[in-house]
Amino acid sequence: VTSLPLETPFPVITQTCVSGPIRDRLVVFSKLVAETFVEHLGLEHHVEAVGKYVLCGAGDFASALLERVSFLASAGVVGGGWGVTAPGGAADALDGALRASSAMNDPLAQRFQIAVRVPSTPHAAPETTYSGIRNPTFSEHNLGMVDFLHASYVLEWPLASLFPSATRETLAMTHRQLTRFRHARAALSEAHRLVQNAGLETVSAYKNGGDRGLAGAALAKRRLRRLSLLSHELRHFVSCVEGYCGEGCHGSAKLALRLALRENGTHRVKPKDAYAIRDVLWTFAETCAAFCFLRPRDAPLREAIDVALQLALDFRKHVRHSKSLLTDGVAYAACQATHATFKIHVKRLCVRLADAASDAGGSLGGVSPKRARDLLFRIDHNGFYGSQVGDTTG
Repeated sequence: VTSLPLETPFPVITQTCVSGPIRDRLVVFSKLVAETFVEHLGLEHHVEAVGKYVLCGAGDFASALLERVSFLASAGVVGGGWGVTAPGGAADALDGALRASSAMNDPLAQRFQIAVRVPSTPHAAPETTYSGIRNPTFSEHNLGMVDFLHASYVLEWPLASLFPSATRETLAMTHRQLTRFRHARAALSEAHRLVQNAGLETVSAYKNGGDRGLAGAALAKRRLRRLSLLSHELRHFVSCVEGYCGEGCHGSAKLALRLALRENGTHRVKPKDAYAIRDVLWTFAETCAAFCFLRPRDAPLREAIDVALQLALDFRKHVRHSKSLLTDGVAYAACQATHATFKIHVKRLCVRLADAASDAGGSLGGVSPKRARDLLFRIDHNGFYGSQVGDTTG
């Protein structure tokens, strides 16, 4: 105080001698806290584990867990009957997936947990604009099967304070969406295998049947070719959507997170305090959710994708329940009807994406034009659906 002139106003004195030093020390202390989170408490390792297990980055583990949950669904175990502590329930499914995958050698995988939830609203969001999977059931033939799952990554204080409830819930929603894509892909892989096996069995059965055998074999081959093309078309769609969301979560979003946590070049901790780190993690969760079409503005697009994914599960159901697929006219007609409905919905989806992509400024408040353009190019890279977009009435 003695270094200041006697005429110095009191507010200047308090600013120089009291508030200023406190603020300076607060900045230093906050920076030290941020560096402690990142450097000493292993925040980056935990975020990497969240990407592996909550965001399905460890593909073998995610597939193993889905396989066991699907088995529970096929066994008719529903609701709380397969709760966290119930024998043969979620805990056993998770434990089996850990043992059967690379996660067995990762100590951080033990922090991943699966709980049971009862979906009371549509899986995507509670807004009324969504009219996709409205009544999810715990069945492997229902896209809403994964709505009964709630994934979480357990952290202790003080790291847990960086993941508030909103961030954790957003990550859980993203996990369900990514698992939903994996569910459809696994179903189509099974359906494709069953179709090919049916072709081998049926054609060989007609091999020595004379003229009738030749006609039957020709019919079986035509049906096999049609069902194989349908299977490829469904698998292409699911792989496009899953690839787009997966690359967004594990590519762009993860890169943005790393650049937000570390300075480019020096690799020093970038956030100035714990609040900044929490905001970075929240932005990361929101970005992943946006790539998975979980924002309210994406509800129409999400609905169209969900309907197409449900049709993929329906195709697997028809194929699996047919004892002689290529000679069963009812099952073949059901597959053809599923294909026709699928094409109608994908055409409508491509029209919606084309409209969004042409909205350069995003003035319509719909899907991001760039993301719509990227997804449209994946799905309709050769113009197959775009060349027929005029016929969307079904």
